Amino acid sequence: MKPTLRALLTAMTLAMTTSACSMLPAFRSTDPGNWAVYYGKDASPEQLRRYDLLVLDSRQYPPLESLDQPRQTILGYASLGEATEQEMQAMPQLRQAVIAENTTWKTYVMDLNAPAWQQYLLQQRLPDILDRGFDGFMLDTLDSPLHHGAQKPELGKQDMAAVYLLDQIRTRFPDAFVMLNRGFAVYPYAARYVDAVLAESILVHYNLHTQEASYFADQDYGNYLGKLRNAKGLNPKLRIYTLDYWRPGDAQGIHNIYQIQRNNGFYPYVSTPDLNSLFPQVTPKQSRNLNTVSHDRHALS
Repeated sequence: MKPTLRALLTAMTLAMTTSACSMLPAFRSTDPGNWAVYYGKDASPEQLRRYDLLVLDSRQYPPLESLDQPRQTILGYASLGEATEQEMQAMPQLRQAVIAENTTWKTYVMDLNAPAWQQYLLQQRLPDILDRGFDGFMLDTLDSPLHHGAQKPELGKQDMAAVYLLDQIRTRFPDAFVMLNRGFAVYPYAARYVDAVLAESILVHYNLHTQEASYFADQDYGNYLGKLRNAKGLNPKLRIYTLDYWRPGDAQGIHNIYQIQRNNGFYPYVSTPDLNSLFPQVTPKQSRNLNTVSHDRHALS
C-alpha cells in the first residue's frame, strides 16, 4: 500500500465526520445497557428475551424466530482476523493468507490485505450472518493481525487494511448494527464506521490456565480509557460496551466491576471466558446495596 494512505485516510475521516455518523443505523433496544454475550445454545427463549442486546455465536445458536422482538437487537459473532480449520478445509485458497497460528484457540491469524480473505468476509461470511436473521455483527480478533503487522513490516499495513474492511462493511451493509471488539489501534480512523465498540478485558486480567482474575494496573486501564474517550469524541453516537471475566461465585467482585465500568460511562457485562452461560446483569440499584469500591478508576467525564 502507498505510504501516503494513512494521511489520505486521516483527511477523509475528518471530512466525513457528520455524514459517516449519520449513516449509522438506529439502535432498536430500549435499554442498551441490558445486554449479554452468549455462545451456548441451551438457554431458553424466556432467558434470552430478558436482554435488549444479545451477542450470539453465529453458527450454533438458539432459534432466532423465538427471540424476535421490536426492542431486541441480536448480533452474530464474526472473526475478522482469524479463521478456523473448518474454514480452511472449505476454502483451501485461504491458506495462502495465513500469517501465524493462534495455538490457544487453534485458529489461524489472517492477512487482512489478502484479497481472498477480504472477499470471503465481505461476500460470504458476513452476508451469511444476516441471511440467518441476525441484525448485525460483533467483529472479533482484529487484534491478532494488528499485532503481527506491527511486528513484521513485510506484512503490509494491517491497520489500514482493517480500516478498509470496516469501511466496506459499513458501505455494503448499511442497515446492519456493527460492534467492533477491541482493535484500539484503528479507532482514530474507523470509529465512525461502527455503532459500538466492545472493550474486552480492559479492567480485569483473567488467566485461562490458573483461572485466577486480577485487576490490571491503573496505568493500563487509564490508557484504554484514553483511547475510548478519543473514539467517543470522533463518533458521539458510539456506544461503549465492556466485557470482563470474573469468578462466578464472588458477588462482591462482580458488582465492583459493574460499578467501575459504569462510573466511566460504559455498558458492562461480566461472564466466564467460555461464554457458554448466561449471567444476570447487576443493576445500579443492586450495586448501591453492596459495599462500594474504593476508587473510581479514572472516571470518564
